Amino acid sequence: FVLMTVLLDVADEILELICDYLQTSALSQACPRTWACLQRRHIRYRVGTGNDTRTEAMHTEVARALRCGLQAHTASLNLAWNSLDLRADEQLKRPEHQQAPWLEALAELQHAPVLHTLALDLGGNKVAGAGAQALAGLHHAPALHTLHLNLFRNEVRDAGVQALASLKHAPALQILSVDLSRNEVGDAGVQALAALKEAPLIHTLTLSLGGNDIRDAGAQALAFLKDMPCLQNLTINLPDNNLGPAGAQALATLGACSLHTLTLDLAGNEVGDSGVQALANTLKHAPSLQTLHLNLAVNDVGDFGARALTVLKHTPLLQVLTLNLAVNEVGDSGARALLALRDSRALRTLSLDLSGNEVGEPGARALNGFRRAPSLHSFTLKLAGNKMENARGHGIASMTDAPSLHALSVGSGLWGRG
Repeated sequence: FVLMTVLLDVADEILELICDYLQTSALSQACPRTWACLQRRHIRYRVGTGNDTRTEAMHTEVARALRCGLQAHTASLNLAWNSLDLRADEQLKRPEHQQAPWLEALAELQHAPVLHTLALDLGGNKVAGAGAQALAGLHHAPALHTLHLNLFRNEVRDAGVQALASLKHAPALQILSVDLSRNEVGDAGVQALAALKEAPLIHTLTLSLGGNDIRDAGAQALAFLKDMPCLQNLTINLPDNNLGPAGAQALATLGACSLHTLTLDLAGNEVGDSGVQALANTLKHAPSLQTLHLNLAVNDVGDFGARALTVLKHTPLLQVLTLNLAVNEVGDSGARALLALRDSRALRTLSLDLSGNEVGEPGARALNGFRRAPSLHSFTLKLAGNKMENARGHGIASMTDAPSLHALSVGSGLWGRG
């Protein structure tokens, strides 16, 4: 009763601000007053996954979910794995001028007047180029600030990616995440996506492009994202493509801008030692970089490449560094070389994954030297699947006595590429 009395005296604008800060519909259920003011301002909607009936009823349900976002401030719509497939729609024999209900609703989202945050999961469908074209219309949404699109396995291909590049025109967009993994995307699609460099306000960008056919030319195009005027946080996931040393070197130039955080997932490519060297030699000059995550698993990296990475100790502001070198060919020499990273004056958090390499007892003992890193506060080391039986049995456990380390994790379990 007391809460209801208080809420009666609060202006609608204040209630909306509180509700938007909480990012939940809970406040709308506090009393009739808040329900009238805030209902459907923040919505979550999920259409049952695994439905393989491809019926008109299912399409109508998906369309209803999408239209719930038209008046919302924040919408989280999980429509993954619902067999949305335009080719299947053709079997329903609609009039030629009539689109599938879900495709019409998808296109209508661009008219949402107050939509601020949209998380749309369409993974595992087949929305293809037509669906991507409808989503590209979101650049007309006047208030859209944050957009997360999951289009994993949707047969989007290059033409669909080229359409999505028009999101660069979104007038209020500041945070953008697009998952285009396993969509038969090649260099042509990625080259178009690089047009996002013209986006005026985006400061946080995530592009997931794993399992496609992107080569060095595509990586070189993505390097132009460094020209984005407001970019501070960038994640580019390119595992299981066809990148070589030239592609890695091009991506390293992303550090030349005002980035604070850079994540590059290049696992399962053909970067090799020369690519790693080019990557490190460029990133060491990154003027603003504070956090760097590099996934170089399964890339034929040996001791030379591991040694090349140690120049990252010279990156002037780097405080957090993650190096995933799992399932490569790093031996004792490379492990000893990596110890040079302890000399970084700025580095506070270091994570090394050397799982599935060729490190033996001498290398494991050398890595124990991180206990004397003067500035390091947190250290994570993974050594499973190497040539020693037990990392803790080779002096690694004594790191617990390190005076500067506040957090220590030494892994010896199963290894993988993640």
